[in-house]
Amino acid sequence: MLTWAAVFVTTILLVLHKPWALHTPQLWAEDGSVFLNDAELYGIRSLFHAYQGYLHLIPRLIVWLTDSLTDVRWWPLCYNGGALLCSVAVLARMTSPRFNVPHKLWLILAFGLVAESGETLLNLTNVQWITAFLLVQQLLMEEPTNGRQLAGDVLLTTAAGLTGPFSVILLPLFAWRTWRGKCRRRWIIFGVIVACAAIQTWFLFTSASVPPTPRPDRFDLLNYLAVLGDRIVIWPYFGAALASSLPSPALAAVGLVIVAAVAALALITRDRRPMGVVVLTVFLLLVAAISWRARPDGWQAHDLANGDRYYFIPRVLFAWLVIWQFDSRWAVTAWTARLLCMLGVLLELPHHAILAPPDYHWAANCDPIRRGVPAKIPTLPQGWNLEYPGRPRRSP
Repeated sequence: MLTWAAVFVTTILLVLHKPWALHTPQLWAEDGSVFLNDAELYGIRSLFHAYQGYLHLIPRLIVWLTDSLTDVRWWPLCYNGGALLCSVAVLARMTSPRFNVPHKLWLILAFGLVAESGETLLNLTNVQWITAFLLVQQLLMEEPTNGRQLAGDVLLTTAAGLTGPFSVILLPLFAWRTWRGKCRRRWIIFGVIVACAAIQTWFLFTSASVPPTPRPDRFDLLNYLAVLGDRIVIWPYFGAALASSLPSPALAAVGLVIVAAVAALALITRDRRPMGVVVLTVFLLLVAAISWRARPDGWQAHDLANGDRYYFIPRVLFAWLVIWQFDSRWAVTAWTARLLCMLGVLLELPHHAILAPPDYHWAANCDPIRRGVPAKIPTLPQGWNLEYPGRPRRSP
């Protein structure tokens, strides 16, 4: 019962974080220029179109259903509402008795209380960073005991595995989990992950080339560690003001020390070691993949909004590792973990509600889509436009 209460509270926190995403909904970035346009041009075939080198099954499915069942004026609300439902589904799955981890209530609340710029939550473009948690949960789940549970695992693993590159990134961890387990059902889930990873890899090598991300000429280790320390430790636990003012060497040093300490505690706490190893490994695999893909060593260390989506999952996973120290057998560790999280929450709450962006009046500007004629429609983020190519006329 308490875990369901935590799901309810966290859902409210997510809505309060970006209330305008529901009461004044607008498209966000690739919501329109990629997902909407593809659904308009290709219909259900758009589900199998790659973007950035891989499939985005869940957001494309939401867009296709919305396009098929509702009027154009409601599309932004359906998109953002669909993204919210994906978050609620991830939270609800954590209430399962099979997700048998300590301090589950606080793990759920971490989704709504961890620092976030507003880029990741409640929009379809970045919903892959939410649904990826379905794969993390699968790694921590106890084995299914009946066909219904197994079918649910297969369905959710497939959906998440075909949404973003995470089935490829986490494949080694699923292989390790399957190899060391004795349950035959693990091989079914592993087979699903292998299939999803193979499909995403095939699209990566065969889909249209993606414009390369500007990359620095040389690797700046100090700035890289400063970005990691700022995004994963300083901002979530010591507030945006300190994160925006500390010099890069301090950001790097404090972040490195705290991450190393929490990682060591996860490994030496014997009764928590199996789950600690899983979460820590996911954390490291994602940080490594993000570092290769986005080259954050070229970012400005104090620019917390730039690329914030990349570090939402690592921030939440790191919060889980901290939360698991709440009842450490060493009193100083337990109290330090509790105080860190309490400080982070107290510093986050005054900035929890994200300032509403400009209203581009979607309902007044969307009629060209209803009529199927080409148009240029302003959307979020500020300065982004939906270049709508048009399609055969549809009835109002």
